Amino acid sequence: MAPREVPPCGRMPTLMSSVPSDRDLSGFVFGGYLVTRPVERAELSKAGLLLERVTTASDCLAKFLPDTWALSWSADEERRAECVAAFGIELERVNQLVSLVDDLFNAQRVLWARFVTDMDAVASILRAAAPKNDCVLLGLALHESLVDSFVKDVGEVQAPESMIVGQLTKRLPIPEGGTLLGYEILGFELGATNAHSWLCNNLHETLADRHGERPGPLGLLTDYSTADRWADEATREQPGEPLLWLPWALVQFPLPRW
Repeated sequence: MAPREVPPCGRMPTLMSSVPSDRDLSGFVFGGYLVTRPVERAELSKAGLLLERVTTASDCLAKFLPDTWALSWSADEERRAECVAAFGIELERVNQLVSLVDDLFNAQRVLWARFVTDMDAVASILRAAAPKNDCVLLGLALHESLVDSFVKDVGEVQAPESMIVGQLTKRLPIPEGGTLLGYEILGFELGATNAHSWLCNNLHETLADRHGERPGPLGLLTDYSTADRWADEATREQPGEPLLWLPWALVQFPLPRW
C-alpha cells in the first residue's frame, strides 16, 4: 500500500441529524454484492483474532467469488488455487468462470474486483462456478452522508466507473430482500482497491477496551451510532493503518437460484 497521511479529521462535516437510527437503512447507498464465505476460527487464529467466526467485507481476512484471482490477467496462481479450493469449484470450471468474469468486468457489472452490481450477474457467476461449499451473499453499503468523504479519500482513479467509488456516486438504495447483519469498520487503500477491517488491525480490541463494549458474534457492531463514533476515533487517532475508517453496513441476501 502506498503510504499516505490522513488529516486529523478525514471526514467532511455532517449534521448529526444525518446519522441514521438503529437498523434504519433508508439513507444508505449500495456499493455492490459480495459472494464470500464466513471466516472460521482456525483462519482467524492465524491473524491473532480470538473470535469463533466473522463475516467481513475485508479481503485481508475473507475470500471472495469473484476477485482479482478470477480475472484472466491475474498472475497470482497461488491465490487462485486457494480460492478455487475454498469455494469448492471444480477445476474444469475455472476457465469458463474466468471468461465470464472478464466479460462482466468489461461490462462494469463486476467492479474491481469483487463487487457485483446486480443479482443477475451474481446468479451467472454462481452458475459458472457451481461452488460445492456454502457461500454467503452480502451487500455492502455506506451512509449517504459519508459518500463524499469516501470519494475524496480514494483520490483520482483512471476508471471510477469500474470501481466501488463509481457505484457509490450513483447513490442507489440498498436492494430489497436483505437482512442487516451489522456494521463493520473498514478502511480502503488509496484507489479503493483493498479493504482493511478494524478486525485485521485489532482496532476492535483497542476500542472495545476503551469503551467496554464488544462486537457481536460475527465481529460486527449492531449499533450504527457506536460504529460511526468508533470509526471517527480510529481515523483521528490512527492507531492502526493510516486510513479513513468508516462504518459500513453489511446486509445478507438470499442466494439466487443458479
